Amino acid sequence: LSPELPTITTQLHDAGYRTIGVTTNVHLDPVLGFGHGFDTYVSLDYASSSAEIHTEVDRHLDELRTSAQPFFLWVHLIDPHAPYVPQRPIFDTWRPPSMPQYPAIDSWLMEEFLPMLMSDEHIPPDDGLLYAVAAYDSEIHTSDAYLGTLLEQIDDGHLAVVVTADHGEEFGDHLRIGHGHTAFEEVVRVPLVIAVPGQASHVVSTTPVSLVDVLPTLLELAHVMPAGAIAGRSLLPATRGEAVETRDVVIETGRGREVVRAIVDGWIKYGRRVEPNPIEGLFDLEADPHEIHNLVDERPDVARALRERLDGILRAASARRPTLTTVPIEISDRIRLQLEALGYAN
Repeated sequence: LSPELPTITTQLHDAGYRTIGVTTNVHLDPVLGFGHGFDTYVSLDYASSSAEIHTEVDRHLDELRTSAQPFFLWVHLIDPHAPYVPQRPIFDTWRPPSMPQYPAIDSWLMEEFLPMLMSDEHIPPDDGLLYAVAAYDSEIHTSDAYLGTLLEQIDDGHLAVVVTADHGEEFGDHLRIGHGHTAFEEVVRVPLVIAVPGQASHVVSTTPVSLVDVLPTLLELAHVMPAGAIAGRSLLPATRGEAVETRDVVIETGRGREVVRAIVDGWIKYGRRVEPNPIEGLFDLEADPHEIHNLVDERPDVARALRERLDGILRAASARRPTLTTVPIEISDRIRLQLEALGYAN
């Protein structure tokens, strides 16, 4: 969603919306181009506490509640993320102080190297992983509670809300810890909640959709026409209980040379990692939701058809890509250090 954020905010701003954004991910710092279209945009340090984030958002709530101008508020929380910091008191209900505590895990940024840390600190791997999961879950719980409080403060009965995430985490799933290396469901299946005033709640779980659908959904919620061609489609019909057309969902993730691409067609998912070692996977998500049984050898025709469809989609997307101009920018030591810590720079 982040690459499309300036598109959303610029169009909403031009349509008369008051636009406010608060983030704690330095990857979305204004110096990197992510403040376009915002009347107010605040990028806090990655290590900012939850209290600092809440205080910054609270600065704008009175203005939003009392203004007759429609508004778009974007709040980006990164707490459910490494380092997995225990959020008390909820953490203690899952892992009481009487159990072993591993404070070395609390400040460990590079989650993929957590096994190395546990080895160096002589932390039992299985118990250390349970500790990290409890801390991660406590971060999710705390963020969820804050969003509930925030919505109570600004919801006057006319507030539309979209809540989503950009990835999940692996905790030993498929022998991985963290994210950014695979396209398995534990990483790419994320929450997407769309709440529209006056609409009854229901769950749509049988039709895969994509984060590219969020932009057109937000624009339709705001009664703003897209300024040009966009990749996704609005999901507001689904909020009204209407059927959603099944479309291919394309996934890409990876760092450096380890790039994984996948395509989901209904319940069938095909994925491929080209480098460093070519690997293909084909899974029936209905019969095998944990993606344990690779069907590439059993159903080669299906794998071949999805591989060709994925390649065709990627070629078409590449042909539509506009010409990009690289512009060198100066970044501060503060931003550089945080980007390095998050794995975005070296």
